[in-house]
Amino acid sequence: MIFATKEQSKEIYEIFRKRADIFPHIRYDYLQRAINSGRCVYQDGVVIIFSIYKKRTRVGTCGIPKNNCMLHQIVNNNEGSGNAKVVLKQFLAYISSLNLPAVWLSVRADNSRATKFYERNGFVEVGTVKWMNGTLAGTIYRYSNEQTIL
Repeated sequence: MIFATKEQSKEIYEIFRKRADIFPHIRYDYLQRAINSGRCVYQDGVVIIFSIYKKRTRVGTCGIPKNNCMLHQIVNNNEGSGNAKVVLKQFLAYISSLNLPAVWLSVRADNSRATKFYERNGFVEVGTVKWMNGTLAGTIYRYSNEQTIL
C-alpha cells in the first residue's frame, strides 16, 4: 500500500472536490488528519480513507466489533481505468495482513454504481443506516477476512 503524504494533501482534496456530488462533506482538515495519522491510501489515482475501531461502534443497524476496519471513503481520479478495483483488492489484502477480521463501509442507498462495485468485489450487505436526520438512506456492507460472520 502506498500511503498519502502531507505534500499530496491539496492534490487529494481536489480529487474529492471533483466529486462533490458524492462527497460534499469532505473538508480539508479532515483529509489532513487522515493523512497525518496514516489512514489515507493514495495509489494510482485512488484515494481510500479508513480507520480501525478501538472499541465496539454502532453504525446504523450494525454493531461493529473493535479491531475491525471502517472504509470511510474511496474515490478514483481515473474513472473507468480499473484502478479502484486493483487498489481495493490490495487494501483488503493489507487489512488481512494486519489480522483484522473485516472491512465495513456504508454507502448511499441510491448510489447503485458504488453498491454494484462493492458487491462485485466481495462485500455483502449487512445493514442499513440513515443520515441527515433520517432523510438520507444508506446501506452497510461488510467484507470478511474470516469464514464466520461476527
